[in-house]
Parts: sequence; structure tokens; C-alpha cells
Amino acid sequence: MLGKREGVDVFDMENPIREGKGTMADPYQVPSYFDHRYVGCRGEEEGEGDHKPYWMRVEIDKPGRCWECGSVFALKYLGSPEHDHH
Repeated sequence: MLGKREGVDVFDMENPIREGKGTMADPYQVPSYFDHRYVGCRGEEEGEGDHKPYWMRVEIDKPGRCWECGSVFALKYLGSPEHDHH
């Protein structure tokens, strides 16, 4: 609620994932520096989407599939983030 009040899109709903086709053979690629990530699906339509967001956890070697529209999401592991401690 604080983000919304400040005008911040905390769930990054304005930048949909576009890498992949959303099928089992070519799932949407969800980038992450960790072994899992939560992703919300709003459907395949441009703009507002065609259903309310369905949130799921996507893990390495365990894709997620939207129960509403069937879109498939797979984790694109980017490796551990580098920690530069001084």
C-alpha cells in the first residue's frame, strides 16, 4: 500500500516478460539471481491483460503454469549476484 500511495509499481506490472512464447516448448523466461522467483500472470493480451493476476513460484527446473490461461514460465538463472564488500 505504501508503494501505491507513493506512485511506485512495486510488483513491476508495467514491464511484462517478453522472452519466450509462454508454451511448454518455449516458456516465458523469468530472470533471477536466486533459485526461485515469484511471477504474476495477467494473461496473454497486450495492455491490461485478460484475467486478474495469478501469482506463482517459479524454480530452477520447475516451471510454473497459469491456471487461468495456461501460460508457462521458466526460471532463467543469472547466477549469484556479486557481493562487493569493502
